[in-house]
Amino acid sequence: MKYAFWSVLLLFTSCVSVKELALYENEVIVEETKDVNGFQLTEIFNDDITSEIWFTPSPACLTVTSERKEVFSGSGAMKFTWNKQAGGCPWLGLGIGWANWSGKDLASIENSAAISFKVKTQEGSMKGLPWAMALEDYAGTQAWIGVTSGYVEGGIVDTTWRTVTIPLVDFQFEGWNLDAGTVKQLLIQFESNGTVFVDEFKIIPFKPKEPNTLVVTKSYGWVNDGFIEGGQFVAQANMDGSVIYLNWNEKELYIGGEIEDVSPCRNMQNGRDIWNGDAIEIAFSSETGISDKRMMFYEGDRHIGIKMGGNFYVYDWSREKNIKAQISVKPLQNKYVFECVIPWSELGVSPWKNNSTYNIDFAIDQSTSQDTRDFQRRWNSVNNENFNLNPSLWGKLKVELPIISLE
Repeated sequence: MKYAFWSVLLLFTSCVSVKELALYENEVIVEETKDVNGFQLTEIFNDDITSEIWFTPSPACLTVTSERKEVFSGSGAMKFTWNKQAGGCPWLGLGIGWANWSGKDLASIENSAAISFKVKTQEGSMKGLPWAMALEDYAGTQAWIGVTSGYVEGGIVDTTWRTVTIPLVDFQFEGWNLDAGTVKQLLIQFESNGTVFVDEFKIIPFKPKEPNTLVVTKSYGWVNDGFIEGGQFVAQANMDGSVIYLNWNEKELYIGGEIEDVSPCRNMQNGRDIWNGDAIEIAFSSETGISDKRMMFYEGDRHIGIKMGGNFYVYDWSREKNIKAQISVKPLQNKYVFECVIPWSELGVSPWKNNSTYNIDFAIDQSTSQDTRDFQRRWNSVNNENFNLNPSLWGKLKVELPIISLE
């Protein structure tokens, strides 16, 4: 279920500092390397396992060894083999306290750098890595992120060397209350199982993308007939060939879409499980002046879904209830078109205000022939499926007055 991964991260963050095992092969002498905007401690791991590296001491569940054959560059790499399902496994993790465990100031490069490393499997392939990674400060606070396929070159980890690039900004230091000026170590939490070789952990220059932005104005004269007509919508969220439209007025919120789908309108689920089939999700704020980096829902935040199959309806995950709405859907060949009108009174929040900025994100859930979700497309939080739990992953919504022509 889509809510599970974030819960795993929260469950284990209190366990990271226990059961440490250091391997001693070569002591590290910290040298100045090519800097990133003045930050010089960019080499996290190069060739040798040293006293800067520790891992959970559970040989049946996790082994970390030096590698001299499967090497991307230099004289050495590391080999990780783990099996969380082996039975009796404790928390499985590894830490790298690079630069001799000194406090690293990553705050100054949060918006201009990324953590990068090379990885390949011993055999087979996997979509992304079943890992969570974190940065930890000297107070023990940790900022976590999942190593999803969006961070992997080509989206797949296989038997060729692939580059993984995770922007520092995606760790969301402020949301986790991490003191990014005193970073102690990089952490890896292992889930599932696998064997990989890793090399060249480093910090590299990187410019993160700006949040996606929608601009909406008020809309009147709405016709809810399942046809998208000119003038009904101003805002368009484009997602890999599909489009979700948005507009509003003081009484109602308008959502529409043209969704590419080879088997449209398949959803056998009900209630909070409608995500597990064809569905449209929208998460948004209704208050201004609140932090873009908050990692929990506020009272005025909403996460709703439109069930696109069977008995069409809208479900509000924020309040765990169905809400009344008008829905028109037209299944076509390899796609469907829909319109949905939701009263603000049903949403239980105040309408958006002109000349204000909010946060918003969309997702398209699509099912397989087995009537369960096969994949999810997201608008702003492309690399992180936890937008339904974490508002800091949402894009921007600007509400503006319509431009009136004087001609």
